[in-house]
Amino acid sequence: MTLIPYPHDLGWCRITATLAQGLIDGSDSDKLPDLEALAGEKLTFTPTAQRIQFRGSRPMLITLPSFEALIDENGVLRGPDGSAGVVVIATDDPNTNPTGWLYEVRFSNRKLKIPAFYVPAPRGQTVDLATLVPVDDQMGTVFVADAPLAARVEVVAQSASENLSRASEAVSASEEAASRAKRSADETEKNAADIMKAAFSLSAKVGEAEAASTVAGEKASEARNAASVATGKASETQALAQAVHDDRNWVSNAIAEHGGIPGPAGPAGERGPAGERGPAGERGPAGERGPAGERGPAGERGPAGERGPAGERGPAGERGPAGLGGGGVTTEWEPLLLNDEWVPADGTHNPRIRYYNGLTVIEGSIINAHGSKGGFTLPELGKVPEHHRPSQVRYVASVSVSEVTMIGQRPSYNNTAGTLILTPDGTLSIEYVHQQSTKAQYQACISCVFAPED
Repeated sequence: MTLIPYPHDLGWCRITATLAQGLIDGSDSDKLPDLEALAGEKLTFTPTAQRIQFRGSRPMLITLPSFEALIDENGVLRGPDGSAGVVVIATDDPNTNPTGWLYEVRFSNRKLKIPAFYVPAPRGQTVDLATLVPVDDQMGTVFVADAPLAARVEVVAQSASENLSRASEAVSASEEAASRAKRSADETEKNAADIMKAAFSLSAKVGEAEAASTVAGEKASEARNAASVATGKASETQALAQAVHDDRNWVSNAIAEHGGIPGPAGPAGERGPAGERGPAGERGPAGERGPAGERGPAGERGPAGERGPAGERGPAGERGPAGLGGGGVTTEWEPLLLNDEWVPADGTHNPRIRYYNGLTVIEGSIINAHGSKGGFTLPELGKVPEHHRPSQVRYVASVSVSEVTMIGQRPSYNNTAGTLILTPDGTLSIEYVHQQSTKAQYQACISCVFAPED
């Protein structure tokens, strides 16, 4: 089965219910009657419309089959997804044709003696079946029909009244046609008698008598046609009368099944105590992320904090082996070992280091794809070989740093400067004041020349 997206402008409604049967007080701790959930009870929902036309943002024809839902062990109506209630297509959505239809609700357990009833599903609302299911009164059965059903009965009654009116009009028309036919027949008989008398008394006027006889025959034919029309009207009247009879029977059956149109509401009873608060519903899906706003101006850098007192100087360590720096020494290039967060820019500026005429030379351009973790220092770049490591932290050079952010499909560059730092354990990093969000990409040119330690 393939699901298609539900249109945002097609209304829906949640139908809920809690069903229980009342029992005498059992062996539980309280002295109150017991309420046992109607667990396993199956409800069948059948739309009165078999199909609807959706005329909203994505026009389509939607068929409306019957579906079932079960009552769980707590007496709560649950759908196939396990959530409380069932979510259905709204019956009053203005974007559908027809609109104003209903859902028929039937209980599978006939022992409950709950007749089928109809409920609306208003757009964007929750309908509780417990407030709509028909109830009994031992002083006389009272069924309260819901407003849409009452409106439907009223429409059918109006249709029956209109059919009865049309039947009455047809009866009147048939009576009038029969009266005209009778008058025409009487006139024909009189004319025939006069012609016969003229034929016996005036033989010389035989031709005129024959002509008059022909006219009389035509009149008789018209009378027969009128009688045939009257017979058709009588048949139509009988069919309309049968339709009125059928409509009256349907209205009577509907009233018998649903208790008729409700009388005026009685006075409201006292409000009962508030029930316990139900569990919170499931959290809806997160909405789409909105477009990024314009970049605001950079804030001023705060003042530096006071420097703490210097700690006691520890004992001097053993003197290490002599380094390669100084004295005009020149060595071969050695690669810098980068951390995982940095890679050579465009694959052609691999970072490297060496001594040249006694000076330390670093070359290369690198790029960071993951952004900064915050603060004033970018992620560590990597390690330098041991013979290039100082005995204390050194701020060796000023280097160029570019913040790269995407504006739509186009990159935006913000160029500024940072300070290249080298620590005794060989860690190479850049101290830098952030100008944009930590999600920016950073590109740094770390090419520099500086004197090693004396």
